Amino acid sequence: MALTDVENYTKAIMSQMTDSIAVGSIEIRNRFFRSATNEYLANDATGASSTAMREMYLDLAEGGIGLIVTGQTYIERVGRSGRFTSGIDTNQHIAAWRDTIAPAQEAGARVFVQLNHCGAAGFSNANPNPISPSGLKILDRLSPSTAMTPDEIERVVGAFGSAAARALEAGFDGVQIHGCHGFLVTQFLTPGMNNRTDEWGGDPSKRMEFLRRVIREIRVSVGTSYPVWIKLGIGGGADMGPSVEEGLYTALMCRDEGIDCIEVAHGYGVPEGYDSKAVLWFLPILHRVREIVGAGYPIAAVDRFGDLPTMNRVLENELSQMVGMCRPLIAEPDLPQKLMDGEVEAAVCARCNRCRPKEHEVGVTCRNDSVQKKLGRNRPQRIPGRRSL
Repeated sequence: MALTDVENYTKAIMSQMTDSIAVGSIEIRNRFFRSATNEYLANDATGASSTAMREMYLDLAEGGIGLIVTGQTYIERVGRSGRFTSGIDTNQHIAAWRDTIAPAQEAGARVFVQLNHCGAAGFSNANPNPISPSGLKILDRLSPSTAMTPDEIERVVGAFGSAAARALEAGFDGVQIHGCHGFLVTQFLTPGMNNRTDEWGGDPSKRMEFLRRVIREIRVSVGTSYPVWIKLGIGGGADMGPSVEEGLYTALMCRDEGIDCIEVAHGYGVPEGYDSKAVLWFLPILHRVREIVGAGYPIAAVDRFGDLPTMNRVLENELSQMVGMCRPLIAEPDLPQKLMDGEVEAAVCARCNRCRPKEHEVGVTCRNDSVQKKLGRNRPQRIPGRRSL
């Protein structure tokens, strides 16, 4: 390809990435979004958001991101997955959240809160008595769970609605339901985790009833125009499920129930035949989601994006409207702006997963010395405001 062709191709990609986009009732300034990333920076005792989180979101907004989705935020305390995870389960959280997100919004970014209940996927040091659809245990390192009664299920459905109402009052631009990666919504959808025989389980339609009710409860709380998205696991591991076909069926239900955008992810485990370490491993699934929800319906894609040509692969022909990143933005919160300015061509993130804190550490941050050197830093990245925890 001639130099002028390369330059024109790059300009075309950048034009698409920098275009604003209307999704539902809101407009987002470009196609970059920060996919939900657990910050591990909330007050451990109360779940309140922190000064450190405010600084992190402001860094992302000033770095050019169009949309920030918070890390998983529990809708009731028994739904907390781990220590230093944020909550939105009481009205006392509203003022702190408003203070946390306002600077990022003033800097031009939209901010959504990701609503989550961990179900059986709670670490024992933070959630010693978790609940789940059928009382099954996910991993040996997690606490055994107790099967939810019908009344408990109704309570949790209501908690999602109450949390969404708090999000609206706190000034969030929208909410995203966490419906992937093995947490409670996924547990209800997954045959290997839901063996109920009542209205909440049995066949695929009944396994979807919990999510369907959550969506409707949120809509009752926030109205029809407030943005409600979902990060949805399309297919899971062969030993647990659900199948990709069931995931597509769920995506169609979400569209019909008024979800404004689906961020495509995987469920509990990766579907058989896919290598999640490969770049764009999910592309065939993304194509199938597009086919079933129809042209023009908003889809967000995430996973292993780090350079513009790869991003363009999912934006071509509106296969996806937005491109999400997680780990690359931990090391480089200003990566979107640097890409848009032509300062860099790709992220420096090594995807080593050392950004997640260990037991004695606090806060998600880049702990890879070689990455830090490439960025011109002589020491591991600072965790913003960590003394305020």
